[in-house]
Amino acid sequence: MFNNSKYKVRRKVTKKGRSLVNKAALNLFFIILFTTQFVAHAQIDPGLLLGLNTATTTEMNAISGSITGSMIYNTTDKKVYYYNGTNWVTPSNDNWLLDGNTAVAGASFLGTKNDVAMDIRSNNTSVLKFGRRQTLGLVQAYPDYTDPNQYITYVGGGNGVSALQFQADAASFYKPMFYTNTDGNFRLKGSAAGTDFFEIGSTGTSNNGQVEFIIGDDGSEPFIFKRYDYRDGLLKELLRIQGSGESVTALPRVGINTGSLANSTLQINGSLSTAITTAGSNLTLDESHYTVVINSNISITLPTASGATGRIYVLKNTTNSSRTISNYVNGSGVTSNQISAQSTLWVQSNGSTWNSISATGSSSSSGTVVSTDANNIITTGTDGGAYLKINRGGRWTNTNTWTNLNNDGTSVPIFGNENYKDDGNNLYQVSGNTLRVKEAGRYDIRANIMLWTDDDKVSLTFRIHVNGSAMGAIGATGYFRYKDEYMPTIALNEILQLNANDDITIIVEREGDSGDVHLSGNGSSSFIINKIK
Repeated sequence: MFNNSKYKVRRKVTKKGRSLVNKAALNLFFIILFTTQFVAHAQIDPGLLLGLNTATTTEMNAISGSITGSMIYNTTDKKVYYYNGTNWVTPSNDNWLLDGNTAVAGASFLGTKNDVAMDIRSNNTSVLKFGRRQTLGLVQAYPDYTDPNQYITYVGGGNGVSALQFQADAASFYKPMFYTNTDGNFRLKGSAAGTDFFEIGSTGTSNNGQVEFIIGDDGSEPFIFKRYDYRDGLLKELLRIQGSGESVTALPRVGINTGSLANSTLQINGSLSTAITTAGSNLTLDESHYTVVINSNISITLPTASGATGRIYVLKNTTNSSRTISNYVNGSGVTSNQISAQSTLWVQSNGSTWNSISATGSSSSSGTVVSTDANNIITTGTDGGAYLKINRGGRWTNTNTWTNLNNDGTSVPIFGNENYKDDGNNLYQVSGNTLRVKEAGRYDIRANIMLWTDDDKVSLTFRIHVNGSAMGAIGATGYFRYKDEYMPTIALNEILQLNANDDITIIVEREGDSGDVHLSGNGSSSFIINKIK
Protein backbone atom coordinates (compact mmCIF):
# COMPACT_ATOMS: atom_id res chain seq x y z
CA MET A 1 0.00 0.00 0.00
CA PHE A 2 1.36 3.42 -0.96
CA ASN A 3 1.28 6.39 1.34
CA ASN A 4 -0.05 9.23 -0.75
CA SER A 5 2.07 11.65 1.23
CA LYS A 6 5.29 9.99 0.07
CA TYR A 7 4.70 8.54 -3.37
CA LYS A 8 3.08 10.40 -6.21
CA VAL A 9 3.55 10.08 -9.96
CA ARG A 10 3.94 13.53 -11.26
CA ARG A 11 3.96 14.52 -14.83
CA LYS A 12 6.21 17.40 -15.51
CA VAL A 13 5.98 19.30 -18.69
CA THR A 14 9.64 19.90 -19.49
CA LYS A 15 11.89 19.51 -22.39
CA LYS A 16 12.53 15.98 -21.26
CA GLY A 17 8.90 15.28 -20.37
CA ARG A 18 8.48 12.26 -22.55
CA SER A 19 11.61 10.69 -21.06
CA LEU A 20 10.30 11.11 -17.50
CA VAL A 21 6.96 9.51 -18.33
CA ASN A 22 8.68 6.55 -19.84
CA LYS A 23 10.76 6.09 -16.72
CA ALA A 24 7.72 6.20 -14.48
CA ALA A 25 5.93 3.59 -16.59
CA LEU A 26 8.98 1.35 -16.39
CA ASN A 27 9.11 1.63 -12.62
CA LEU A 28 5.38 0.79 -12.34
CA PHE A 29 5.84 -2.32 -14.47
CA PHE A 30 8.56 -3.70 -12.16
CA ILE A 31 6.40 -3.04 -9.08
CA ILE A 32 3.42 -4.95 -10.57
CA LEU A 33 5.72 -7.78 -11.62
CA PHE A 34 7.22 -8.04 -8.13
CA THR A 35 3.88 -8.00 -6.27
CA THR A 36 2.29 -10.52 -8.66
CA GLN A 37 5.12 -12.94 -8.01
CA PHE A 38 4.77 -12.32 -4.24
CA VAL A 39 1.04 -13.14 -4.26
CA ALA A 40 1.64 -16.18 -6.35
CA HIS A 41 3.89 -17.58 -3.64
CA ALA A 42 1.10 -16.79 -0.94
CA GLN A 43 3.54 -14.96 1.25
CA ILE A 44 2.64 -11.39 2.30
CA ASP A 45 5.11 -9.15 3.98
CA PRO A 46 3.47 -7.89 7.22
CA GLY A 47 4.96 -4.52 6.55
CA LEU A 48 2.78 -4.20 3.49
CA LEU A 49 -0.52 -4.73 5.43
CA LEU A 50 -2.83 -1.82 6.13
CA GLY A 51 -2.40 -0.59 9.67
CA LEU A 52 -4.97 1.50 11.63
CA ASN A 53 -4.38 3.80 14.48
CA THR A 54 -5.15 2.08 17.81
CA ALA A 55 -6.84 3.32 20.99
CA THR A 56 -8.55 2.03 24.10
CA THR A 57 -12.28 2.65 24.58
CA THR A 58 -11.50 5.58 26.86
CA GLU A 59 -9.05 7.09 24.40
CA MET A 60 -11.41 6.54 21.47
CA ASN A 61 -14.32 8.29 23.15
CA ALA A 62 -12.04 11.19 24.08
CA ILE A 63 -11.13 11.99 20.45
CA SER A 64 -12.63 15.29 19.33
CA GLY A 65 -13.18 16.60 15.83
CA SER A 66 -13.37 13.13 14.24
CA ILE A 67 -14.32 13.07 10.56
CA THR A 68 -17.27 10.92 9.47
CA GLY A 69 -15.89 7.70 8.04
CA SER A 70 -12.70 7.70 10.13
CA MET A 71 -11.63 4.26 11.34
CA ILE A 72 -9.75 3.08 14.42
CA TYR A 73 -8.91 -0.21 16.13
CA ASN A 74 -10.25 -0.50 19.70
CA THR A 75 -7.74 -2.50 21.75
CA THR A 76 -10.23 -2.86 24.64
CA ASP A 77 -12.95 -4.61 22.59
CA LYS A 78 -10.48 -5.85 19.94
CA LYS A 79 -12.78 -4.54 17.22
CA VAL A 80 -12.66 -2.05 14.37
CA TYR A 81 -14.81 1.07 14.90
CA TYR A 82 -15.79 3.80 12.50
CA TYR A 83 -17.18 7.26 13.24
CA ASN A 84 -20.75 7.70 11.94
CA GLY A 85 -20.82 11.43 12.49
CA THR A 86 -22.13 11.09 16.06
CA ASN A 87 -20.64 8.00 17.70
CA TRP A 88 -17.92 5.41 17.23
CA VAL A 89 -19.65 2.20 16.14
CA THR A 90 -18.58 -1.18 14.83
CA PRO A 91 -19.38 -2.06 11.22
CA SER A 92 -21.14 -5.18 12.56
CA ASN A 93 -23.38 -3.29 15.03
CA ASP A 94 -26.34 -3.58 12.66
CA ASN A 95 -26.19 -7.33 13.22
CA TRP A 96 -27.40 -9.27 16.26
CA LEU A 97 -24.15 -10.27 17.94
CA LEU A 98 -23.83 -13.42 20.03
CA ASP A 99 -21.99 -11.51 22.74
CA GLY A 100 -24.35 -8.52 22.71
CA ASN A 101 -24.43 -5.16 20.93
CA THR A 102 -23.09 -1.87 22.26
CA ALA A 103 -23.85 1.78 21.51
CA VAL A 104 -27.22 0.78 20.05
CA ALA A 105 -29.37 3.62 18.73
CA GLY A 106 -32.80 4.20 20.22
CA ALA A 107 -34.55 3.31 16.98
CA SER A 108 -32.82 -0.06 16.72
CA PHE A 109 -34.95 -3.20 16.69
CA LEU A 110 -34.70 -6.90 16.11
CA GLY A 111 -37.13 -8.27 13.57
CA THR A 112 -38.43 -8.00 10.04
CA LYS A 113 -39.57 -5.05 7.92
CA ASN A 114 -41.86 -7.02 5.64
CA ASP A 115 -44.82 -9.30 6.32
CA VAL A 116 -42.96 -12.46 7.25
CA ALA A 117 -42.87 -14.28 10.55
CA MET A 118 -40.01 -13.68 12.95
CA ASP A 119 -38.95 -17.07 14.26
CA ILE A 120 -36.72 -17.71 17.29
CA ARG A 121 -35.43 -21.25 17.56
CA SER A 122 -33.46 -23.53 19.85
CA ASN A 123 -32.11 -26.89 18.73
CA ASN A 124 -33.71 -25.98 15.39
CA THR A 125 -37.15 -26.08 17.07
CA SER A 126 -39.34 -23.00 16.80
CA VAL A 127 -39.88 -21.63 20.33
CA LEU A 128 -41.25 -18.13 19.65
CA LYS A 129 -42.89 -16.69 16.58
CA PHE A 130 -44.03 -13.10 16.04
CA GLY A 131 -46.26 -11.72 13.33
CA ARG A 132 -49.78 -11.21 12.07
CA ARG A 133 -52.29 -13.97 12.77
CA GLN A 134 -52.69 -14.61 9.05
CA THR A 135 -48.93 -14.62 8.47
CA LEU A 136 -48.48 -17.22 11.19
CA GLY A 137 -51.35 -19.32 9.79
CA LEU A 138 -53.45 -18.99 12.92
CA VAL A 139 -56.72 -17.61 11.52
CA GLN A 140 -59.65 -19.85 12.53
CA ALA A 141 -63.40 -19.57 12.05
CA TYR A 142 -64.08 -19.34 15.80
CA PRO A 143 -64.86 -16.27 17.93
CA ASP A 144 -61.73 -14.21 18.75
CA TYR A 145 -59.56 -16.09 16.20
CA THR A 146 -60.80 -14.46 12.99
CA ASP A 147 -58.82 -11.18 12.83
CA PRO A 148 -56.04 -11.71 10.26
CA ASN A 149 -54.30 -8.46 11.26
CA GLN A 150 -54.08 -9.25 14.96
CA TYR A 151 -50.40 -9.38 15.99
CA ILE A 152 -49.55 -12.59 17.81
CA THR A 153 -46.76 -13.91 20.00
CA TYR A 154 -46.88 -17.66 19.43
CA VAL A 155 -45.16 -19.97 21.88
CA GLY A 156 -44.11 -23.19 20.20
CA GLY A 157 -42.30 -26.33 21.22
CA GLY A 158 -41.87 -29.98 20.47
CA ASN A 159 -44.37 -32.85 20.47
CA GLY A 160 -47.34 -30.51 20.06
CA VAL A 161 -47.07 -28.85 23.50
CA SER A 162 -45.44 -25.71 24.83
CA ALA A 163 -44.71 -23.90 28.08
CA LEU A 164 -43.77 -20.48 29.40
CA GLN A 165 -42.02 -20.53 32.78
CA PHE A 166 -41.01 -17.65 35.06
CA GLN A 167 -38.12 -17.25 37.45
CA ALA A 168 -39.10 -17.48 41.13
CA ASP A 169 -36.06 -18.23 43.25
CA ALA A 170 -38.08 -18.16 46.49
CA ALA A 171 -40.39 -20.93 45.25
CA SER A 172 -38.98 -24.13 46.69
CA PHE A 173 -40.84 -26.64 44.55
CA TYR A 174 -43.46 -25.34 42.15
CA LYS A 175 -42.07 -22.81 39.69
CA PRO A 176 -44.70 -20.61 37.99
CA MET A 177 -45.56 -21.76 34.48
CA PHE A 178 -48.14 -21.52 31.70
CA TYR A 179 -48.30 -24.77 29.76
CA THR A 180 -50.35 -27.00 27.46
CA ASN A 181 -50.64 -30.78 27.55
CA THR A 182 -51.22 -33.53 25.02
CA ASP A 183 -54.99 -33.46 25.65
CA GLY A 184 -55.16 -29.90 24.32
CA ASN A 185 -55.71 -28.36 27.77
CA PHE A 186 -54.21 -25.05 28.85
CA ARG A 187 -53.15 -24.52 32.47
CA LEU A 188 -51.41 -22.13 34.82
CA LYS A 189 -49.42 -23.50 37.73
CA GLY A 190 -47.84 -21.13 40.20
CA SER A 191 -45.93 -20.97 43.45
CA ALA A 192 -47.55 -19.82 46.69
CA ALA A 193 -45.82 -18.94 49.97
CA GLY A 194 -42.61 -20.71 48.99
CA THR A 195 -43.71 -24.32 49.39
CA ASP A 196 -47.41 -24.31 48.37
CA PHE A 197 -48.92 -24.01 44.92
CA PHE A 198 -52.07 -23.11 43.02
CA GLU A 199 -53.25 -24.31 39.64
CA ILE A 200 -55.94 -23.06 37.30
CA GLY A 201 -56.75 -24.58 33.97
CA SER A 202 -58.82 -26.73 31.71
CA THR A 203 -58.98 -30.49 31.91
CA GLY A 204 -60.87 -33.34 30.27
CA THR A 205 -60.89 -35.29 27.03
CA SER A 206 -63.24 -36.06 24.13
CA ASN A 207 -65.49 -33.00 24.36
CA ASN A 208 -65.87 -33.36 28.15
CA GLY A 209 -64.13 -30.16 29.15
CA GLN A 210 -63.85 -28.75 32.67
CA VAL A 211 -62.10 -25.89 34.45
CA GLU A 212 -60.19 -26.70 37.64
CA PHE A 213 -59.14 -24.47 40.52
CA ILE A 214 -56.56 -26.20 42.74
CA ILE A 215 -54.79 -25.03 45.90
CA GLY A 216 -52.24 -27.06 47.89
CA ASP A 217 -50.30 -28.80 49.05
CA ASP A 218 -51.26 -29.31 52.73
CA GLY A 219 -55.01 -29.42 52.11
CA SER A 220 -56.22 -26.46 54.17
CA GLU A 221 -55.07 -23.55 52.02
CA PRO A 222 -58.07 -21.31 51.15
CA PHE A 223 -59.40 -19.81 47.97
CA ILE A 224 -60.16 -16.21 49.00
CA PHE A 225 -62.15 -13.72 46.90
CA LYS A 226 -61.62 -10.08 47.85
CA ARG A 227 -62.68 -6.64 46.68
CA TYR A 228 -60.63 -3.45 46.67
CA ASP A 229 -62.05 -0.08 47.71
CA TYR A 230 -60.07 2.97 46.61
CA ARG A 231 -61.61 5.10 49.37
CA ASP A 232 -59.70 3.40 52.15
CA GLY A 233 -57.22 1.50 50.01
CA LEU A 234 -58.07 -1.81 51.68
CA LEU A 235 -58.82 -5.30 50.47
CA LYS A 236 -62.01 -6.75 51.93
CA GLU A 237 -62.86 -10.44 51.91
CA LEU A 238 -66.03 -11.53 50.11
CA LEU A 239 -65.89 -15.32 50.03
CA ARG A 240 -63.56 -18.15 50.99
CA ILE A 241 -63.52 -21.86 50.14
CA GLN A 242 -61.19 -24.27 51.90
CA GLY A 243 -60.87 -27.68 53.50
CA SER A 244 -61.86 -28.14 57.13
CA GLY A 245 -58.31 -29.14 58.11
CA GLU A 246 -54.98 -30.62 57.03
CA SER A 247 -56.25 -34.14 56.53
CA VAL A 248 -56.99 -36.42 53.58
CA THR A 249 -60.56 -36.72 54.92
CA ALA A 250 -61.10 -32.96 55.35
CA LEU A 251 -64.50 -31.76 54.19
CA PRO A 252 -65.18 -28.57 52.19
CA ARG A 253 -66.18 -25.36 53.95
CA VAL A 254 -67.61 -22.25 52.28
CA GLY A 255 -67.73 -18.97 54.19
CA ILE A 256 -69.36 -15.75 52.99
CA ASN A 257 -68.19 -12.66 54.86
CA THR A 258 -66.62 -14.85 57.56
CA GLY A 259 -63.00 -13.66 57.41
CA SER A 260 -61.83 -17.10 58.61
CA LEU A 261 -62.56 -20.81 58.21
CA ALA A 262 -66.33 -21.38 58.06
CA ASN A 263 -67.78 -23.34 60.97
CA SER A 264 -70.07 -25.42 58.73
CA THR A 265 -70.26 -26.62 55.15
CA LEU A 266 -71.81 -23.20 54.42
CA GLN A 267 -71.63 -20.23 56.79
CA ILE A 268 -73.18 -16.88 55.85
CA ASN A 269 -72.49 -13.84 57.99
CA GLY A 270 -75.38 -11.81 56.63
CA SER A 271 -78.77 -12.13 55.03
CA LEU A 272 -80.00 -14.93 52.77
CA SER A 273 -82.44 -14.44 49.90
CA THR A 274 -84.42 -17.24 48.25
CA ALA A 275 -87.11 -17.33 45.59
CA ILE A 276 -90.74 -16.70 46.62
CA THR A 277 -93.74 -17.13 44.30
CA THR A 278 -97.46 -16.53 44.70
CA ALA A 279 -99.21 -19.24 42.71
CA GLY A 280 -102.29 -17.96 40.89
CA SER A 281 -103.00 -21.27 39.16
CA ASN A 282 -101.97 -24.92 39.30
CA LEU A 283 -98.19 -25.03 39.54
CA THR A 284 -95.51 -27.66 38.88
CA LEU A 285 -92.39 -26.90 40.89
CA ASP A 286 -88.82 -27.00 39.55
CA GLU A 287 -85.36 -25.77 40.59
CA SER A 288 -86.41 -22.11 40.22
CA HIS A 289 -88.90 -22.34 43.12
CA TYR A 290 -88.40 -22.28 46.87
CA THR A 291 -91.26 -20.62 48.79
CA VAL A 292 -94.73 -20.85 47.23
CA VAL A 293 -97.72 -18.93 48.61
CA ILE A 294 -101.10 -20.54 47.89
CA ASN A 295 -104.00 -18.08 48.13
CA SER A 296 -106.63 -19.74 45.92
CA ASN A 297 -108.09 -23.12 45.04
CA ILE A 298 -105.10 -24.60 43.19
CA SER A 299 -102.93 -27.71 43.40
CA ILE A 300 -99.15 -28.07 43.60
CA THR A 301 -97.14 -30.75 41.78
CA LEU A 302 -93.71 -31.68 43.18
CA PRO A 303 -90.92 -32.81 40.84
CA THR A 304 -89.67 -36.39 40.91
CA ALA A 305 -87.87 -36.93 44.20
CA SER A 306 -85.04 -38.93 42.61
CA GLY A 307 -83.95 -35.95 40.55
CA ALA A 308 -83.96 -33.46 43.41
CA THR A 309 -82.16 -35.13 46.32
CA GLY A 310 -81.81 -32.70 49.22
CA ARG A 311 -84.00 -30.00 47.66
CA ILE A 312 -86.39 -28.13 49.99
CA TYR A 313 -89.69 -26.41 49.23
CA VAL A 314 -91.71 -24.17 51.57
CA LEU A 315 -95.46 -24.20 50.83
CA LYS A 316 -97.73 -21.70 52.62
CA ASN A 317 -101.50 -22.19 52.37
CA THR A 318 -103.28 -18.94 53.30
CA THR A 319 -106.76 -20.18 52.37
CA ASN A 320 -109.44 -21.52 54.74
CA SER A 321 -109.37 -25.00 53.15
CA SER A 322 -106.83 -27.77 52.66
CA ARG A 323 -105.07 -27.81 49.29
CA THR A 324 -103.82 -30.75 47.22
CA ILE A 325 -100.16 -31.42 46.42
CA SER A 326 -98.15 -34.45 45.27
CA ASN A 327 -97.69 -37.28 47.74
CA TYR A 328 -95.26 -36.78 50.61
CA VAL A 329 -94.57 -38.56 53.90
CA ASN A 330 -95.84 -36.53 56.87
CA GLY A 331 -94.46 -36.33 60.39
CA SER A 332 -96.27 -39.54 61.41
CA GLY A 333 -94.75 -41.53 58.54
CA VAL A 334 -98.06 -41.56 56.68
CA THR A 335 -98.37 -40.66 53.00
CA SER A 336 -100.37 -37.46 52.57
CA ASN A 337 -101.32 -35.17 49.70
CA GLN A 338 -102.87 -32.26 51.60
CA ILE A 339 -101.70 -28.92 53.03
CA SER A 340 -103.88 -27.92 55.94
CA ALA A 341 -105.75 -24.62 55.88
CA GLN A 342 -103.76 -21.58 57.02
CA SER A 343 -100.56 -23.55 57.55
CA THR A 344 -97.03 -23.83 56.19
CA LEU A 345 -95.49 -27.09 54.99
CA TRP A 346 -91.77 -27.73 54.48
CA VAL A 347 -90.85 -30.75 52.35
CA GLN A 348 -87.46 -32.19 51.39
CA SER A 349 -86.46 -34.96 48.99
CA ASN A 350 -84.34 -37.87 50.22
CA GLY A 351 -83.85 -39.12 46.68
CA SER A 352 -86.83 -41.46 46.66
CA THR A 353 -89.71 -39.64 48.39
CA TRP A 354 -90.68 -36.19 49.57
CA ASN A 355 -90.73 -35.86 53.35
CA SER A 356 -92.33 -33.26 55.62
CA ILE A 357 -89.74 -31.52 57.79
CA SER A 358 -92.24 -29.18 59.48
CA ALA A 359 -94.69 -29.81 62.30
CA THR A 360 -97.69 -28.24 60.58
CA GLY A 361 -99.26 -28.35 57.16
CA SER A 362 -100.06 -32.05 57.14
CA SER A 363 -103.51 -33.52 57.60
CA SER A 364 -102.07 -36.05 60.07
CA SER A 365 -104.41 -37.07 62.85
CA SER A 366 -101.63 -37.35 65.42
CA GLY A 367 -101.89 -35.16 68.52
CA THR A 368 -100.06 -31.88 68.94
CA VAL A 369 -98.35 -30.87 72.17
CA VAL A 370 -99.67 -27.62 73.67
CA SER A 371 -97.96 -25.74 76.48
CA THR A 372 -98.49 -22.54 78.44
CA ASP A 373 -96.09 -20.02 79.87
CA ALA A 374 -96.03 -18.57 83.39
CA ASN A 375 -99.06 -16.40 82.55
CA ASN A 376 -101.01 -19.40 81.16
CA ILE A 377 -100.70 -18.04 77.63
CA ILE A 378 -100.89 -20.68 74.89
CA THR A 379 -97.55 -20.76 73.05
CA THR A 380 -95.58 -22.96 70.66
CA GLY A 381 -95.48 -26.62 71.68
CA THR A 382 -92.39 -28.80 71.86
CA ASP A 383 -93.30 -30.28 68.48
CA GLY A 384 -92.90 -26.87 66.86
CA GLY A 385 -96.62 -26.25 66.35
CA ALA A 386 -97.83 -22.65 66.02
CA TYR A 387 -101.02 -21.45 67.75
CA LEU A 388 -103.25 -18.39 67.73
CA LYS A 389 -102.39 -15.84 70.38
CA ILE A 390 -105.83 -15.94 72.01
CA ASN A 391 -106.60 -14.45 75.41
CA ARG A 392 -103.69 -12.09 75.15
CA GLY A 393 -104.51 -8.57 76.16
CA GLY A 394 -103.43 -5.27 77.63
CA ARG A 395 -104.71 -2.57 80.00
CA TRP A 396 -103.91 1.14 80.17
CA THR A 397 -105.08 4.04 82.37
CA ASN A 398 -104.90 7.78 81.90
CA THR A 399 -102.30 10.18 83.28
CA ASN A 400 -103.55 13.20 81.29
CA THR A 401 -106.10 15.37 83.17
CA TRP A 402 -105.66 18.65 81.33
CA THR A 403 -106.64 18.04 77.67
CA ASN A 404 -109.99 19.74 76.91
CA LEU A 405 -112.22 17.06 75.40
CA ASN A 406 -115.08 19.45 74.51
CA ASN A 407 -113.91 19.89 70.93
CA ASP A 408 -114.98 17.97 67.86
CA GLY A 409 -112.59 15.20 66.79
CA THR A 410 -110.50 15.17 69.99
CA SER A 411 -108.73 11.86 70.75
CA VAL A 412 -109.13 10.72 74.35
CA PRO A 413 -105.65 10.55 75.99
CA ILE A 414 -106.36 7.27 77.76
CA PHE A 415 -103.07 5.36 77.03
CA GLY A 416 -100.99 7.08 79.71
CA ASN A 417 -99.93 4.28 82.00
CA GLU A 418 -99.48 0.64 80.91
CA ASN A 419 -100.72 -1.87 83.52
CA TYR A 420 -99.89 -4.99 81.49
CA LYS A 421 -99.35 -6.00 77.87
CA ASP A 422 -99.00 -9.64 76.86
CA ASP A 423 -96.32 -10.62 74.33
CA GLY A 424 -94.49 -7.28 74.46
CA ASN A 425 -94.90 -5.23 71.30
CA ASN A 426 -95.60 -8.28 69.16
CA LEU A 427 -99.38 -7.91 69.56
CA TYR A 428 -100.08 -4.33 70.79
CA GLN A 429 -98.21 -1.09 70.33
CA VAL A 430 -99.18 2.37 71.69
CA SER A 431 -98.26 5.63 70.01
CA GLY A 432 -99.73 8.77 71.62
CA ASN A 433 -103.52 8.39 71.84
CA THR A 434 -103.58 5.44 69.42
CA LEU A 435 -103.32 1.68 69.96
CA ARG A 436 -102.18 -0.51 67.06
CA VAL A 437 -102.97 -4.25 66.93
CA LYS A 438 -100.19 -6.22 65.19
CA GLU A 439 -102.13 -9.35 64.24
CA ALA A 440 -105.46 -9.98 62.56
CA GLY A 441 -108.18 -11.47 64.74
CA ARG A 442 -111.25 -10.86 66.88
CA TYR A 443 -110.79 -8.42 69.78
CA ASP A 444 -112.85 -7.56 72.87
CA ILE A 445 -112.48 -3.78 73.52
CA ARG A 446 -113.68 -1.99 76.69
CA ALA A 447 -113.24 1.64 77.70
CA ASN A 448 -114.40 3.35 80.94
CA ILE A 449 -114.12 7.14 80.88
CA MET A 450 -114.60 9.34 84.02
CA LEU A 451 -115.12 13.08 83.26
CA TRP A 452 -114.94 16.43 85.11
CA THR A 453 -116.49 19.65 83.78
CA ASP A 454 -115.48 23.21 84.62
CA ASP A 455 -118.54 24.69 82.87
CA ASP A 456 -122.26 24.01 82.66
CA LYS A 457 -124.56 23.28 79.73
CA VAL A 458 -122.09 20.88 78.09
CA SER A 459 -122.79 17.60 76.32
CA LEU A 460 -120.34 15.12 74.67
CA THR A 461 -120.47 11.83 72.72
CA PHE A 462 -117.72 9.18 72.54
CA ARG A 463 -117.12 6.45 69.92
CA ILE A 464 -114.41 3.90 69.03
CA HIS A 465 -112.68 4.60 65.68
CA VAL A 466 -110.58 2.12 63.62
CA ASN A 467 -108.20 3.72 61.16
CA GLY A 468 -110.18 6.95 61.50
CA SER A 469 -113.58 5.34 60.83
CA ALA A 470 -116.27 5.18 63.54
CA MET A 471 -117.15 1.67 64.70
CA GLY A 472 -119.86 0.43 67.07
CA ALA A 473 -122.15 2.19 69.54
CA ILE A 474 -122.02 5.81 70.76
CA GLY A 475 -121.55 6.70 74.41
CA ALA A 476 -123.15 10.03 75.47
CA THR A 477 -122.99 12.18 78.63
CA GLY A 478 -126.37 13.84 78.04
CA TYR A 479 -126.98 17.55 78.71
CA PHE A 480 -125.17 18.49 81.95
CA ARG A 481 -126.61 21.48 83.74
CA TYR A 482 -123.93 22.02 86.42
CA LYS A 483 -120.26 22.96 86.49
CA ASP A 484 -117.26 21.99 88.60
CA GLU A 485 -118.64 18.51 89.09
CA TYR A 486 -118.20 14.92 87.88
CA MET A 487 -120.07 13.99 84.78
CA PRO A 488 -121.63 10.56 84.16
CA THR A 489 -119.08 7.79 83.39
CA ILE A 490 -118.93 6.66 79.76
CA ALA A 491 -118.63 2.89 79.11
CA LEU A 492 -117.78 1.65 75.59
CA ASN A 493 -117.87 -2.13 74.90
CA GLU A 494 -117.27 -3.63 71.44
CA ILE A 495 -116.12 -6.95 69.90
CA LEU A 496 -114.48 -6.16 66.55
CA GLN A 497 -112.82 -8.20 63.79
CA LEU A 498 -109.57 -6.34 63.10
CA ASN A 499 -106.78 -6.63 60.59
CA ALA A 500 -103.09 -6.55 61.31
CA ASN A 501 -101.83 -2.99 61.93
CA ASP A 502 -105.28 -1.51 62.49
CA ASP A 503 -105.18 1.66 64.67
CA ILE A 504 -107.76 2.19 67.47
CA THR A 505 -108.70 5.59 68.98
CA ILE A 506 -111.62 7.01 70.99
CA ILE A 507 -112.95 10.21 69.42
CA VAL A 508 -115.08 12.89 71.14
CA GLU A 509 -117.75 15.09 69.50
CA ARG A 510 -119.21 18.25 71.22
CA GLU A 511 -122.99 18.30 71.43
CA GLY A 512 -123.55 21.26 73.85
CA ASP A 513 -121.96 24.57 74.83
CA SER A 514 -118.27 25.23 74.87
CA GLY A 515 -116.33 24.87 78.09
CA ASP A 516 -113.60 22.71 79.56
CA VAL A 517 -114.22 19.01 80.05
CA HIS A 518 -111.33 16.67 80.90
CA LEU A 519 -110.56 13.30 82.42
CA SER A 520 -111.33 13.60 86.11
CA GLY A 521 -108.17 12.29 87.69
CA ASN A 522 -104.98 10.31 87.21
CA GLY A 523 -105.90 6.63 86.61
CA SER A 524 -109.66 7.27 86.72
CA SER A 525 -110.23 6.11 83.14
CA SER A 526 -109.13 2.81 81.60
CA PHE A 527 -108.85 0.95 78.28
CA ILE A 528 -108.80 -2.88 78.10
CA ILE A 529 -108.34 -5.11 75.02
CA ASN A 530 -108.18 -8.92 74.62
CA LYS A 531 -107.65 -11.09 71.52
CA ILE A 532 -110.35 -13.75 71.67
CA LYS A 533 -109.90 -15.42 68.27
